[in-house]
Amino acid sequence: MRKNFFVTLGFIFISILLGFLVWKILTRKTDSVYKNFSKGNWEDVVLEVLRKKDPDLEDYSYASMSLSEYNFELLTTASEKKKNRLQVCGKVGA
Repeated sequence: MRKNFFVTLGFIFISILLGFLVWKILTRKTDSVYKNFSKGNWEDVVLEVLRKKDPDLEDYSYASMSLSEYNFELLTTASEKKKNRLQVCGKVGA
């Protein structure tokens, strides 16, 4: 009785673990927003989310994190580079 209980419990645990691993592998991010975010292309992430017709909550999350990283980079870069970067974003946003 006890042995069958633990064997059944083990099978349930292993099947849940295997299901979780398969789910994680099959639902990998292939979206260009995620790719640009992982590469550190903050401007591209924000611009892609702005261009999307129906961005989801995850896209907005990546855009928000990208904006904070982008603002931090602007605080630490030289003033000439700031002007060039802000002009590029200003043209697209307008």
